[in-house]
Amino acid sequence: MKKIISSFLFSSVCIVNVSFAQVSVNLVDSFQTCINNHIANTPDIGISAAVIMPNGGIWVGAAGDDGMSLPIQTTTPFYAASTSKTFISACFLQLAEAGTISLNNPIHSFLRSNKYPSAYIDSTITLNQLLNHTSGIFNYGDNPTYMNTMIANPTKVYHHGEALTLFLNQPPYFAKGTSFHYSNSNYTLLAMILEKITNMDLKDVIYNRILQPLHLTTTFSSDSTTPNSTAGFWANTGTGGDLNLSGLSHTGLLTSSWGPGHMVTTPFDLAHYCRALIKGQLYTNPSTINTMLTIDTLSTAPSSYYGYGLGIERKKYAGNYLYGHTGNIGHITYMFHSPSGDYTIVTMTNRFAVNGSDNVLAFRALEKIILRHLNYPLDITEKNNSVSFDVFPNPTQNHLTVRVPKTGNSLISITNVVGKEIIQQQLSEMQQDVDVSALQSGVYFVKLTQDGISSSKRIVVNR
Repeated sequence: MKKIISSFLFSSVCIVNVSFAQVSVNLVDSFQTCINNHIANTPDIGISAAVIMPNGGIWVGAAGDDGMSLPIQTTTPFYAASTSKTFISACFLQLAEAGTISLNNPIHSFLRSNKYPSAYIDSTITLNQLLNHTSGIFNYGDNPTYMNTMIANPTKVYHHGEALTLFLNQPPYFAKGTSFHYSNSNYTLLAMILEKITNMDLKDVIYNRILQPLHLTTTFSSDSTTPNSTAGFWANTGTGGDLNLSGLSHTGLLTSSWGPGHMVTTPFDLAHYCRALIKGQLYTNPSTINTMLTIDTLSTAPSSYYGYGLGIERKKYAGNYLYGHTGNIGHITYMFHSPSGDYTIVTMTNRFAVNGSDNVLAFRALEKIILRHLNYPLDITEKNNSVSFDVFPNPTQNHLTVRVPKTGNSLISITNVVGKEIIQQQLSEMQQDVDVSALQSGVYFVKLTQDGISSSKRIVVNR
C-alpha cells in the first residue's frame, strides 16, 4: 500500500551554514501535493525530493514506500548513482585550477600501460576526454553479463577498478575525440587516477574537498561495508510486474560502481551540493565553472535539448537550461540547478524500469510549479503523457522502420534490457529506417521522445 508523508520547510534556520528564507505555505502545499499525486498516479513506489528557491528557501518532502513496508522519510538515504560523477569531475577541476594537473594530460601520465585494467584503453586519451565521454572507451555496463552477474552474486565485493577487468572486454566505440558515448568506464579510470594524483582513497578526497566544506552530513562514499540502510528498490525488466529487490544485498552493485556511481545521499544534501557546484562555489576562479559547464558539441548531435560538459549534463525545458546530472542504479535521481531561474530541484525514486523512469514526470511537475510561481512564460502545452508510433518489422534483423504521426523534434533511442542506451537517432521524416545491425540478438526497447513526451515499445532482434 502506498503511503503518503508530510513535507517540511526551513525558515530562518541555519542549515549547513546557509540561512534559508521562508517558503510560502501555498508552495509547500503545491510541492507535497505534486509528489503525492506522482505516487498515486504512476508506477513509482516511493519518492523523496528537495527544492531550493531563488530566495534560499528550501522545501523537502517524501511520499510512498521504502521497499520494506515502511514510509519513505525525507532523511531516507538513496543511491546517488551517476550523480557521483559530478563529485569526481569537481575534484579534477579543483586540481586543474590549482595547477596540479592539466586536463589535457594523457592518461599514460598516471597509469602505466602494464597496469591498465583492459587492453582496449588507448593510453593517449586525455583526462578531458574521460570527463566528457569522448574517449570512445566501451561502457562496461553495456556488457550483457554485467547485470546478470550482479543478480546471480549480489554479495560479491568488487575491488577498485575490478569491474573494468571483468566487463570491459570490447573494443572502443570510436577513435578518441571523434564522437560522444556515455561510458561508466571513463569514471572508473578517473577514480583510479584521482587516487594516484592525491595519494589518498577516493572517499577521503571527496570528503576533504566537497563533503566537509559544504557540511554534507548525510552524504558518503559507499564501500563493501555499507549496510542496506538505504531505501529499497523495485525493478521492472519489461517482461512482467515489478520485482522487489529490497531484501537483496546491494554490495555487488555498489562496489562494481566505484567511481561512476558509488555515492549515497539524501535530496536535501544533494540539492545543496548541486546549487553550490553550479554556482561555482567549489572553485576560486569564476572561469573554472564555465569550463565545467561548457558543452562539448559532439554530445549535442542527437538533440539540442541535451548536452554534456565535464561531468555535467545540460537539459532544456520551457526554454530554460538546467545543469546537473541524472542517475540510475536501482534508485533514479534527477539533480539540476537553473542558473537563469536560480532554483534547484532534486527528485529521487526507488523503482527502476527498462522502458524509462517516471521520475522525470515528478521533476517536471515540480519545476512547472516553480516556473509559474516565478511568472516564467511556459512555452509548453498540456498533453497526455504518451505519443503513438509504430516500429516494424518486429522481430527484426538489421533494420528497423519507425513511423511517427508527425515530424519535428522527434528523437529515437534504443536501450538494452538493463536500460543502457545503445542507439540514438534524430527523426527527420514521418517514416525512417534505423540501422540496428550492431545489436546482438536479444530484447531491446525503442523509446520515442517527441515534443517532450515519451513512449516506448519492446522489440526483438533475431539473427
